[in-house]
Amino acid sequence: MEAPTFSLSNVVFGTAGDIESSSTTALSTIFNEAPPVKKKKVSYDDKNEQTRIITVQKSLAAEKEEEIVETTKTDSENSNFVKEKNNDKDDRTVFVGNLPLSTTRKKLASLFREFGLIESTRLRSIAVNGVKVPPGSMKNSMRKVCVNKGLVNTATKSTSQGYVVFESSSSIPLALQMNNKKIHANEEGEYVLRVDTCPPTIDTARSIFIGNLSYDTQEQSLREFFEQAIANDSSIEGVRVVRDKTTMKCKGVGYILFQNRQIVMQALKLNGVTFLNRKIRVMACSNKKRKQNENLRRKQNSDLSHGASRRIREKVHKNETKSTTVRKRNSGMSFKAKTNGLSKRAMKAKKFKYKVKKVEKRI
Repeated sequence: MEAPTFSLSNVVFGTAGDIESSSTTALSTIFNEAPPVKKKKVSYDDKNEQTRIITVQKSLAAEKEEEIVETTKTDSENSNFVKEKNNDKDDRTVFVGNLPLSTTRKKLASLFREFGLIESTRLRSIAVNGVKVPPGSMKNSMRKVCVNKGLVNTATKSTSQGYVVFESSSSIPLALQMNNKKIHANEEGEYVLRVDTCPPTIDTARSIFIGNLSYDTQEQSLREFFEQAIANDSSIEGVRVVRDKTTMKCKGVGYILFQNRQIVMQALKLNGVTFLNRKIRVMACSNKKRKQNENLRRKQNSDLSHGASRRIREKVHKNETKSTTVRKRNSGMSFKAKTNGLSKRAMKAKKFKYKVKKVEKRI
């Protein structure tokens, strides 16, 4: 076995491989270059995994978009359903007026329970004395507190009104039979109900307008006055007194709906009679839209037939469009305000020249 041989050059300077490795490390440290990294070869299974992840992400995004579209559809469908339900609710609702103040929601429901299933009832237009409520409370909290505590102003208004919502619209014709029905309260006396559809029925041919009423007017007293004056107890179909929303006091006007048109002529004869120390004004109700259409038709016919009125209007319009004359201060002459397309500066220069010429003529 041969012994290893060592030369003096190898010992001092090292071998060739050692020299190359030391040189590369020195250069790398000088230029801060990282050693080359070998790229990993992507296998076929890794590529399939990446494509599978991409497809899953796309499917999740598509599902989210579908959910958003479905939610928007459901929101729109719900809003349409609410609108249809509200419109349908008016068709299933009756208005009940001239109720005693002792009426509750249960008593109101018991009056109309025989005509069909009732969905809900509510009471409105109750005059209250007022009570202090904490700041930031709900809008109608003061009125609710007063009604619950019995702080009701009977002098302003001795009745209330309510609404009954049925589950089916077929109950409405049966419920309207309660109109003009008399009910008896324990201590409050007798009341005549006014039952109408929601919105109310308006027939101007069978109605009269009453003006200059007292602020203390009640529906029952107004009904009794006209029934005695006409001498027909079953002639009135409904009495409505227009009231202020906050104070519930009468605004001075009211309406009466009669059973037929013949009684309207008898009621119009009561114009100027005294009711509650006031001379009331009784007038026939008219349809405003019909009046407007008639006036428009009459105006169109007058424009076509009468040439003189047309020429007068044209002349007035022509005089209005003419340039107005402005009287100059301390001078009898007039200067036309017609600009002729000149600017303000040019107009001022023109006026200055006019004044200069005027002064030169005097000299």
